Amino acid sequence: KTTRLETEVDELTTQVRVVEASNQDLKDQLESALEDKVFLQTDYDDMEKTHELSSERLRSEILELKSELFAVQSKISTACPRPMSSSAVQNEAEVARESFLSSLIDENPFRPSLSLEIDMEENDKHIRILQDEMREPGDRLQAEEDRPADLEAQLV
Repeated sequence: KTTRLETEVDELTTQVRVVEASNQDLKDQLESALEDKVFLQTDYDDMEKTHELSSERLRSEILELKSELFAVQSKISTACPRPMSSSAVQNEAEVARESFLSSLIDENPFRPSLSLEIDMEENDKHIRILQDEMREPGDRLQAEEDRPADLEAQLV
Protein backbone atom coordinates (compact mmCIF):
# COMPACT_ATOMS: atom_id res chain seq x y z
CA LYS A 1 0.00 0.00 0.00
CA THR A 2 2.82 2.42 0.75
CA THR A 3 4.41 1.75 -2.62
CA ARG A 4 1.18 2.53 -4.34
CA LEU A 5 0.95 5.81 -2.41
CA GLU A 6 4.58 6.59 -3.17
CA THR A 7 3.92 5.91 -6.86
CA GLU A 8 0.89 8.19 -6.82
CA VAL A 9 2.89 10.91 -5.06
CA ASP A 10 5.65 10.55 -7.67
CA GLU A 11 3.09 10.77 -10.49
CA LEU A 12 1.46 13.81 -8.92
CA THR A 13 4.84 15.45 -8.40
CA THR A 14 5.68 14.81 -12.05
CA GLN A 15 2.36 16.29 -13.13
CA VAL A 16 2.97 19.36 -10.96
CA ARG A 17 6.40 19.82 -12.57
CA VAL A 18 4.87 19.49 -16.06
CA VAL A 19 2.14 22.02 -15.20
CA GLU A 20 4.71 24.41 -13.71
CA ALA A 21 6.91 24.08 -16.81
CA SER A 22 3.90 24.67 -19.08
CA ASN A 23 2.92 27.64 -16.96
CA GLN A 24 6.44 29.09 -17.26
CA ASP A 25 6.42 28.52 -21.05
CA LEU A 26 3.09 30.33 -21.31
CA LYS A 27 4.42 33.22 -19.21
CA ASP A 28 7.49 33.45 -21.47
CA GLN A 29 5.30 33.40 -24.58
CA LEU A 30 3.06 36.09 -23.12
CA GLU A 31 6.05 38.26 -22.25
CA SER A 32 7.47 37.79 -25.74
CA ALA A 33 4.12 38.63 -27.32
CA LEU A 34 3.85 41.78 -25.20
CA GLU A 35 7.36 42.85 -26.23
CA ASP A 36 6.48 42.21 -29.88
CA LYS A 37 3.31 44.25 -29.45
CA VAL A 38 5.27 47.17 -27.99
CA PHE A 39 7.78 47.04 -30.87
CA LEU A 40 4.99 46.79 -33.45
CA GLN A 41 3.13 49.68 -31.84
CA THR A 42 6.30 51.79 -31.89
CA ASP A 43 6.87 50.88 -35.54
CA TYR A 44 3.24 51.67 -36.30
CA ASP A 45 3.50 55.07 -34.60
CA ASP A 46 6.70 55.84 -36.51
CA MET A 47 5.10 54.79 -39.78
CA GLU A 48 2.03 56.87 -39.01
CA LYS A 49 4.20 59.95 -38.44
CA THR A 50 6.09 59.21 -41.66
CA HIS A 51 2.76 58.78 -43.43
CA GLU A 52 1.51 62.13 -42.16
CA LEU A 53 4.70 63.86 -43.28
CA SER A 54 4.61 62.15 -46.68
CA SER A 55 0.95 62.99 -47.13
CA GLU A 56 1.55 66.63 -46.31
CA ARG A 57 4.55 66.76 -48.65
CA LEU A 58 2.57 65.13 -51.45
CA ARG A 59 -0.35 67.51 -50.91
CA SER A 60 2.05 70.44 -51.14
CA GLU A 61 3.59 68.98 -54.28
CA ILE A 62 0.14 68.52 -55.83
CA LEU A 63 -0.79 72.12 -54.99
CA GLU A 64 2.45 73.39 -56.54
CA LEU A 65 1.86 71.34 -59.68
CA LYS A 66 -1.75 72.53 -59.89
CA SER A 67 -0.67 76.16 -59.59
CA GLU A 68 2.01 75.61 -62.23
CA LEU A 69 -0.57 73.95 -64.49
CA PHE A 70 -2.97 76.85 -63.91
CA ALA A 71 -0.21 79.33 -64.78
CA VAL A 72 0.56 77.49 -68.01
CA GLN A 73 -3.13 77.27 -68.91
CA SER A 74 -3.57 80.98 -68.14
CA LYS A 75 -0.57 81.78 -70.31
CA ILE A 76 -2.07 79.76 -73.14
CA SER A 77 -5.52 81.31 -72.79
CA THR A 78 -4.10 84.86 -72.72
CA ALA A 79 -1.74 84.13 -75.60
CA CYS A 80 -4.49 82.70 -77.76
CA PRO A 81 -8.00 83.77 -76.68
CA ARG A 82 -10.88 81.47 -77.64
CA PRO A 83 -13.87 82.72 -79.64
CA MET A 84 -17.18 83.47 -77.86
CA SER A 85 -20.60 82.13 -78.73
CA SER A 86 -22.26 85.07 -80.50
CA SER A 87 -21.18 85.64 -84.09
CA ALA A 88 -20.26 89.32 -83.61
CA VAL A 89 -18.11 88.54 -80.60
CA GLN A 90 -16.78 85.50 -82.42
CA ASN A 91 -15.74 87.58 -85.43
CA GLU A 92 -14.16 90.18 -83.16
CA ALA A 93 -12.27 87.50 -81.27
CA GLU A 94 -11.12 85.89 -84.53
CA VAL A 95 -9.86 89.26 -85.81
CA ALA A 96 -8.06 89.85 -82.51
CA ARG A 97 -6.55 86.37 -82.67
CA GLU A 98 -5.36 86.85 -86.25
CA SER A 99 -3.97 90.25 -85.29
CA PHE A 100 -2.17 88.69 -82.34
CA LEU A 101 -0.76 85.90 -84.51
CA SER A 102 0.40 88.29 -87.22
CA SER A 103 2.01 90.58 -84.63
CA LEU A 104 3.95 87.62 -83.27
CA ILE A 105 5.08 86.70 -86.76
CA ASP A 106 5.92 90.34 -87.57
CA GLU A 107 7.99 90.67 -84.41
CA ASN A 108 10.21 87.83 -85.54
CA PRO A 109 10.18 87.46 -89.32
CA PHE A 110 12.79 84.69 -89.21
CA ARG A 111 10.46 82.37 -87.36
CA PRO A 112 8.15 80.31 -89.52
CA SER A 113 4.43 81.10 -89.38
CA LEU A 114 3.84 77.83 -87.56
CA SER A 115 5.92 78.97 -84.59
CA LEU A 116 2.88 79.86 -82.49
CA GLU A 117 1.35 76.47 -83.21
CA ILE A 118 4.64 74.84 -82.23
CA ASP A 119 4.66 76.88 -79.00
CA MET A 120 1.09 75.83 -78.29
CA GLU A 121 1.98 72.18 -78.92
CA GLU A 122 4.91 72.53 -76.53
CA ASN A 123 2.58 74.10 -73.97
CA ASP A 124 0.14 71.21 -74.44
CA LYS A 125 3.02 68.76 -73.93
CA HIS A 126 4.03 70.68 -70.82
CA ILE A 127 0.46 70.50 -69.53
CA ARG A 128 0.34 66.74 -70.15
CA ILE A 129 3.69 66.31 -68.39
CA LEU A 130 2.42 68.34 -65.42
CA GLN A 131 -0.76 66.28 -65.31
CA ASP A 132 1.32 63.08 -65.35
CA GLU A 133 3.51 64.50 -62.60
CA MET A 134 0.40 65.32 -60.58
CA ARG A 135 -0.97 61.82 -61.08
CA GLU A 136 2.15 60.20 -59.57
CA PRO A 137 2.04 62.13 -56.25
CA GLY A 138 -1.71 61.52 -56.16
CA ASP A 139 -1.14 57.78 -56.49
CA ARG A 140 1.59 57.88 -53.85
CA LEU A 141 -0.69 59.87 -51.55
CA GLN A 142 -3.43 57.29 -51.99
CA ALA A 143 -0.95 54.50 -51.21
CA GLU A 144 0.21 56.37 -48.09
CA GLU A 145 -3.39 56.87 -46.99
CA ASP A 146 -4.11 53.16 -47.44
CA ARG A 147 -0.98 52.13 -45.52
CA PRO A 148 -2.28 52.68 -41.94
CA ALA A 149 -5.25 50.41 -42.59
CA ASP A 150 -2.88 47.70 -43.85
CA LEU A 151 -0.67 48.12 -40.78
CA GLU A 152 -3.68 47.98 -38.47
CA ALA A 153 -4.77 44.76 -40.14
CA GLN A 154 -1.30 43.33 -39.52
CA LEU A 155 -1.40 44.40 -35.86
CA VAL A 156 -4.68 42.59 -35.31
